[in-house]
Amino acid sequence: VLATGDKWHGCSVHFVNAELDGGAVIAQAVIAVAANEAEQSLIQRVHKLEHIIYPLVLNWLSYGRLSYQQGLPVLDGQTLSTPMKLLFD
Repeated sequence: VLATGDKWHGCSVHFVNAELDGGAVIAQAVIAVAANEAEQSLIQRVHKLEHIIYPLVLNWLSYGRLSYQQGLPVLDGQTLSTPMKLLFD
């Protein structure tokens, strides 16, 4: 990310299947990569996102708001053809 000059980075939560990271993506948390950002800084910032997004998705699942139907996530009765995107500063 830093070496290629990507402007955005983040994490995602997806359903698990036989392929590594191949399941349907439920949600993504994204932050802007700061100019001249150090690797450790970016790692820490993304790690904080993980502590937000994972419990959020597990909450949806535990309260029956999230399901998996016909290969796609369904949240509150709406099929997510694209993941929920959560943007952070």
